Amino acid sequence: MDHYTYEEAGYLVSIKAFPHFKLYQKVLRVIYFNLDDFEEMKHIDRLLLVNKVTRFVAKSFN
Repeated sequence: MDHYTYEEAGYLVSIKAFPHFKLYQKVLRVIYFNLDDFEEMKHIDRLLLVNKVTRFVAKSFN
């Protein structure tokens, strides 16, 4: 099963910890958010709770 199939099945959600840049087309099934916006972070937290997420993977590009 490739990662797109996991996304389509709801097993994988991509979250980008930066706002979407208007110059680029948004990627479907990706949640963009700004680390400075606490309300957006609370929304993502609720999504994780509602969907009973049991694993979270984070990657830094720094």
